[in-house]
Amino acid sequence: WSSLEIYDIKKGSYTSAPQTITEHPLLKDAIIHRMYPYNQSSLIIFTQKHGLFLFNTLNNNIIHQSESGFPFLVPDYEITAFYIDSQKNIWMGSFDQGYTVRYNYEERFNNNIYLQSKLNGLSIISVATDLNNNLWMVTRLEGIKIYRGDNHDLLSFPNSELFSFWKTFQHKAKK
Repeated sequence: WSSLEIYDIKKGSYTSAPQTITEHPLLKDAIIHRMYPYNQSSLIIFTQKHGLFLFNTLNNNIIHQSESGFPFLVPDYEITAFYIDSQKNIWMGSFDQGYTVRYNYEERFNNNIYLQSKLNGLSIISVATDLNNNLWMVTRLEGIKIYRGDNHDLLSFPNSELFSFWKTFQHKAKK
């Protein structure tokens, strides 16, 4: 039970798992729950403790869900069902959290998983860019977020800081 084996249906025999998997620091000892085809050259590997991995069978590359290059944002629940429809939308279901859909068309506009994860669940009421390619976002409760185009940092200015600045500004303006 401590190994991954592959059954070759054309040859009718078992073959060893790729060395990339058997030597990967997390996957080599992981309990693999399921594997699903992601595209023509990749598989999504679901593990018990370490989340999801993308294994590219052409270049033997493995990317963990937390690493740059992972193709979609993983929901914060245990995925019990995984399906990619004809439009390449990813449907992920759970025991008790319903389902999440990662739409393929969204990837064409913003494939920045880091930014998506940091803004997930925020109520963003206004978005603008500046001359330095920074993205300014006004949130309903969290204040202002600035995503810097040069170094891809996300800066936060909470409402409490903004209110304090505004009070100081108003006080100085009255003088």
